[in-house]
Amino acid sequence: MISVKAPGKLYIAGEYAVVETGQPAILVALDQFVYVNLEKSNDLGSIISKQYKENSLYWKREGNQIIFDNRDNPFHYILSAINLVEEYAQNLGKKMEFYHLKIDSE
Repeated sequence: MISVKAPGKLYIAGEYAVVETGQPAILVALDQFVYVNLEKSNDLGSIISKQYKENSLYWKREGNQIIFDNRDNPFHYILSAINLVEEYAQNLGKKMEFYHLKIDSE
């Protein structure tokens, strides 16, 4: 299992300015964290969050592509990040596998 945590952040100034490339912003790290656990699975993947217990998302693979149902879910940013990382890994010749992703935040 892989476990990581990252601090939260708070924009002090420039929150909307950073939408434009090269625009400055002032941020501070918060003493609150997001925790992520990644555990290998055999035949099914999942995204589970304590914040959205009733919306857990389960997925399978067709080849190297992740297939999940198209229902509304709160994980759009997470799915975008997963797709980007998996595309990068595939370009490096890595084999795609199933995993359970568990997310919690303070």
